[in-house]
Amino acid sequence: AILGLSRQELEDRFEEIHQFSEIGDAIEQPVKTYSSGMFVRLAFAVAVCVDPDVLIIDEALSVGDGAFAKKSFDRIMRLKESGKTILFCSHNLYQIEAICNRALWLHKGEVIAQGSPAEVVHRYEGFLYGIEQGQNDAPVPDIAPDPGRPQFKSVWISLDGQQTTQ
Repeated sequence: AILGLSRQELEDRFEEIHQFSEIGDAIEQPVKTYSSGMFVRLAFAVAVCVDPDVLIIDEALSVGDGAFAKKSFDRIMRLKESGKTILFCSHNLYQIEAICNRALWLHKGEVIAQGSPAEVVHRYEGFLYGIEQGQNDAPVPDIAPDPGRPQFKSVWISLDGQQTTQ
């Protein structure tokens, strides 16, 4: 099984993945020959076309032309509306406010703010404005994390019991 799907399930979804990726006849070529844009388009198409319970997206909407970005954004919104969990990492403040229910601002690995997307985006925009005005060069974190919320000290991913990333 790949991505939790049987061979038949992958074959059944192939055409949808191919159409969504918009890479045309290149689908017949080895992936190692793809441009970085083609590779990311295909990877994103696979990720959203396999009906994931959890979708992790890291700046994926900055790839491709405007039409592909819009199509990708619309698919993410449909997944969100269907109750899927989405972890969205981005510097695009509009997309953060549109996609997310909660936001977390990290700076050099430190949590600076967390809360509603509107609150966190407003705080981040204030920080950027301060930089433009020469008033600050480093964000000031919230006074203390909420003790009633879980706190993460480190996160890692395991494949076959082996730590692969930190």
